[in-house]
Amino acid sequence: MKLTAKIAVLFGGLFALASHTIASTPCDPSSDCCLTGFAQVTVEDFGLTTISAQSEGNCSQAQGVVTILCVRDAVTGSCPHPLYDVSLAHASLTIVAPDGRAQNATCVSGPCDGHPVNVTGVYRFADPAGWHYYEGSEYLFKDTSVDFDEARAFCQSLGADLPVVDTRQENEFIDSLTRDLTESVWLGAHLLQDPLRVTWVDGSEGIAFENDTFYDDCTFGVDCLFQKNEPNNFNGEEFCLSQGHPTKPGQSSGWNDADCSVRKSIVCERKILCSSRLGLDAMLQTDCVLPVPSGDQCNARCEAGFEPQNPVLITCSNEGILVGGPTCEPVDCGPVVTTLPANATADCSSLIDTRYKGQACEAQCDVGFELQGDPTFTCGTDGLWTASMTCNPVDCGPTPDLPNNTVADCSASTVYGGQPCHAACAPGYETTQESEDGIYTCTADGEWVGEISCTRKDCGTTIADLPVNASANECGGDTAFGGDDCEASCDAGYEPVSGTSTTFTCGTDGMWQGDLACQPVDCGSTITVTNGGATCSGSTVYTGDDCEASCDAGYEPVSGTSTTFTCGTDGMWQGDLACQPVDCGSLSDFISDAFASVNCASSTFTSTCSATCVPGYEPSPESNVSSTDSAVAEFTCGPFGSWQGALDCVHISCGSISDALADEFVTLASDSEECALDGNRCPAANVTCPPGYELSTGGSVHTMTCKIDGAWSESPTCQRVSCGPFVPNLDPEAQQDACLDFRFGDVCEIGCRAGYVSNGDADQGVFTCDETGEWQGTLTCDPVDCGPMPSGLPDNITSQCSNTKLGDTCELSCDAPFFTKGSNMFKCTEQGVWIGGCDLECLAFDVATQVGDSVFAFIETPMTFSKAQVNCLELGGNLASVSNDAENDAIFNLNPVIEARWLGGFVPEGDEHSAAAFQWVDGSSFNYTNWASGEPNDYLQKEDCTSMHTLSGRNALAGEWNDVSCTAKIPSVCEINVAYHGADPYSCDAPFELAFSSEGFFNPGFRFSTAFEPSAQEFEVTYSDTDSITAYSACSDHCLQNTACVGFYLQTQGDSFLCIGLNDLGYAQQTTVTSSSYARTGYPVPGTTSTTTTTTTTTSAYACTEYAGFTIEMVANADCQVPGDGDLVTSAYSNPLFHIGTYADGEVDQCVSDCSSDSECLLFVVEYVDDEERCTTLRYLGIEEETGLRVVTYHKQQ
Repeated sequence: MKLTAKIAVLFGGLFALASHTIASTPCDPSSDCCLTGFAQVTVEDFGLTTISAQSEGNCSQAQGVVTILCVRDAVTGSCPHPLYDVSLAHASLTIVAPDGRAQNATCVSGPCDGHPVNVTGVYRFADPAGWHYYEGSEYLFKDTSVDFDEARAFCQSLGADLPVVDTRQENEFIDSLTRDLTESVWLGAHLLQDPLRVTWVDGSEGIAFENDTFYDDCTFGVDCLFQKNEPNNFNGEEFCLSQGHPTKPGQSSGWNDADCSVRKSIVCERKILCSSRLGLDAMLQTDCVLPVPSGDQCNARCEAGFEPQNPVLITCSNEGILVGGPTCEPVDCGPVVTTLPANATADCSSLIDTRYKGQACEAQCDVGFELQGDPTFTCGTDGLWTASMTCNPVDCGPTPDLPNNTVADCSASTVYGGQPCHAACAPGYETTQESEDGIYTCTADGEWVGEISCTRKDCGTTIADLPVNASANECGGDTAFGGDDCEASCDAGYEPVSGTSTTFTCGTDGMWQGDLACQPVDCGSTITVTNGGATCSGSTVYTGDDCEASCDAGYEPVSGTSTTFTCGTDGMWQGDLACQPVDCGSLSDFISDAFASVNCASSTFTSTCSATCVPGYEPSPESNVSSTDSAVAEFTCGPFGSWQGALDCVHISCGSISDALADEFVTLASDSEECALDGNRCPAANVTCPPGYELSTGGSVHTMTCKIDGAWSESPTCQRVSCGPFVPNLDPEAQQDACLDFRFGDVCEIGCRAGYVSNGDADQGVFTCDETGEWQGTLTCDPVDCGPMPSGLPDNITSQCSNTKLGDTCELSCDAPFFTKGSNMFKCTEQGVWIGGCDLECLAFDVATQVGDSVFAFIETPMTFSKAQVNCLELGGNLASVSNDAENDAIFNLNPVIEARWLGGFVPEGDEHSAAAFQWVDGSSFNYTNWASGEPNDYLQKEDCTSMHTLSGRNALAGEWNDVSCTAKIPSVCEINVAYHGADPYSCDAPFELAFSSEGFFNPGFRFSTAFEPSAQEFEVTYSDTDSITAYSACSDHCLQNTACVGFYLQTQGDSFLCIGLNDLGYAQQTTVTSSSYARTGYPVPGTTSTTTTTTTTTSAYACTEYAGFTIEMVANADCQVPGDGDLVTSAYSNPLFHIGTYADGEVDQCVSDCSSDSECLLFVVEYVDDEERCTTLRYLGIEEETGLRVVTYHKQQ
């Protein structure tokens, strides 16, 4: 019977499969065997799947084949994952555990009869991508158009490759996949010439079924392998193998050699893999490296301990199961242990399983022996019982448990059954009973048996044979061996000889043991006394000679002490000598000078004192003065009680005062003229200044004093009188700070300040400082007059200014209908000239209007968006950007009749089209919009530019916006900003000049090449939420403050501006980013030839042929003659995925015809190479991009 099982499992998103389902009825346990409760699911994408489950229902009656229809979702109950029908070759079913071993399971409900039910098998998921199974491989057909290398790369990305055809039947199977198609497909082989042979992508050569391919009497196109007259290596370029080119649908295909670069469909082949050990015995070892391709073999043999041991080959079957492995059985060791050690026994007759990894057998040691190791025997891989045990005789240890003070050596034999051991009393001990022999024997239970007892020997209470001049009291305490020590001593005046001890111990022979010897004490030959002492001769020991001591020089014995010393019983010299320093008496009494001052803390031996002369006196040359301070005399108390040193004080002198006067104008008063003599003793002198001068200290007389250091006090100076810090009674327009610090006799010339002139005679402004300190002179100032306006104004300005004096301003404007651009402000300067009118010009347009600082000019000539922007740039502006209703209304009212006109909004290249993606060409914020209903809609994915409707209709109101193709030709509106953007409307000398500018994608330009080189950057600043004028002003100010900054780069970033200051401008580098580059005025602007790279092409003319139903959209330049830099082409041209067909030289007309009739074709591109035309049809418009190619792009008219 054939039993259908329904399987429920939740896969948890391990993989994604197709959403189609296979219809199935619910599983009925009363009649079906239902598999539930999955324990393990292993999934390989489109590969083998092992499913393990428990079962319920009528599973015990399952016979023959079990077919799994699907994997049912445990939550939803749906069956989204279809399976191939897989036959199970087993009548019983097995659950496969994670370790690969089979486990039994029991029915849980239904008429299972309590039998174990097993299920095992290999299940394959149906491939939603179109894979087809055949003889150990899966095949996928892809109806596409790619060359050989692209086809192979596609297959390899799926873990497959182009097919390697091994049999005629496989060839027919591949053919059946594509029989209803008229396209050919690639096979996985190259054809090599000389001789002709086939090399497959798996490295094999030739055709495996060659004798079955080039068979006789075949009918080409029906049953021949190659098509008729193939392979023929047409044009010498056909090196790849394909199958196909049938003459009509349903007809058998044939092989053909083909150019590897042509485009064909794909068939991929991937081998079925054995990805698990499913089907192998768990004890089988293999050298298989999973996954194993179907048909491959590897070696296998049973693990050690299992039979058979002969190696075998196992094979990966076409179903992805390893087959051919034997069943492994464990070896049997039997019930008898033949490997027992000596003195051991074992009984294994009661064991049920004596095989390898079966039951264990326990052994034991004989009486009197003990176990070493593990007595458990297990059956080994060689069929023998094995264990790690030995039985050793018990050991009584190296020494019996003896009484104290006994010794024994039992090392000769310490085990049961060995030789006896003899014990004895230790030295200093003796036995207590004659009958104890001290013999010990080791018994079977590991114990020594024997008997002995010992006691200590006693030395008594008296030490016999003490040395001369030594004595000892009666010894008390424990006088036996090992007991207390007994102390002896030397008599008074004696001491132990070095190396001998006063301690005696009881010896092992029962006698006191010691080495004491006594000798008289020695006081030594040296007596030490503070500031005195002696070196003794003769006998220096106890009972020896006396020794005489003395005090050192400068010291004397203290009254009542003696210089005689005697050696005492304690070994020390006995005496009472004490020494004290001698005293020199009062230093003042010793000097006896009324002009000396003494500093003395002590007058005893070695004391040092000092003395100086009182102020106004100094030591005479005969005085004993210090080398570091010539005014201080030093004195020392000598060892004989007298002072050593001398001091004689004499009066000081300041010398002649004439040398101390500050300058030639300072003179002595009449009462102090004697102080000019050398050697004078003047205590003070009066000085003064001559008429016309004054003392720096103030007053008419200053007193200088002779200081106690012998120098005159500081002299004052005489200086001219000052006229003060200002000039009184001057015109308020004079230079008030001109004569700030002039003195008597000085002349100062004062003029009118800038912008004013003197109206007096030649002596006006000459001032003199007189003797009284007053300025003498006069000055009157009038403002300058700039007169009439200068020549050179624009012709369309006829007005003049009425106020022409210093500081007056004037505003002039262009006569109607002209528009004023630049600064129309003028100012009369200090120099008497008019300044202003920066960049002033009068603009004229056919149709224009002004809103605020912007003039909007209507350009009626139809142009594309990019050409309209270029035209506006040439007029000094950009395509109009709209920021409010007033500007929008003004642009509409320029010409309400013409339906559409360009505005400056566009979507940058590469950005995804949306209303938020639009930007203005001048970089201003795209905040204001007036889109018509349903716009922007990016019709045909090519409407990236903005226009304004002026007529209502087509879902749009007058003045509303629409997104249109940038290549459309319509009128436009230019916006010219007429405001003056300089920092000062009167100062026209700008510190920077514009070097390069770029207005975005549709009008690329140049920038400094060093803009983003770190070594050239002086600073980098971003200005947010501002306008371009403010950003320029801030950036230029920043650069001016940096002396190394020679220019700056200003880039528009939405509502922000990036400012980069540069110390090196480099060269001109092309860019499509909206930016401006400024150099310091006078600094050389870099050229465009340093590193500019151009593409060399032929100079032959473009054909620019016009074709009905198509318009020319993109070309190198307008006249279709000479190609130049910045040629444009659709971005789709560089992507082969968008190509429909390619046409060689001479096939352009066919290219045009095919595109006209193909609804998928939207445009075609003609490329000129070496005077030849090549045509390519495209299914995607793409966007404009620059190219070095010479191309013309044609759009199909819609």
